[in-house]
Amino acid sequence: MNGDLIKVVDLNPQTHDADLRQAQYFHDLLGEQRAVAWRELANHIASLERRQQRGKPSSHARLQRLIGAKRSEVVVLDQLMCALNDRFPISLVAQSDNGEYPVRISG
Repeated sequence: MNGDLIKVVDLNPQTHDADLRQAQYFHDLLGEQRAVAWRELANHIASLERRQQRGKPSSHARLQRLIGAKRSEVVVLDQLMCALNDRFPISLVAQSDNGEYPVRISG
């Protein structure tokens, strides 16, 4: 079917709509957590830069560990958001109100 759009039939609209709403909720929640993680990462990086400028090496290793952990957290949150969007494309949430669920078939 080379990427053609088809209309999916025989879905229970109430169940599917509930799934999409729940997916949207978790996507929003993950997005909020990701924004917090990015802010914390930026704060850690700024703190490390300030300490380096002041010549205070005592806490560099600790801050670098915190930065590494926060970067890992952001990567995991990104992966979770992508996986959720792969299973329940957020664009379908708005489209589900009309009762049609477009699906792209690949391969």
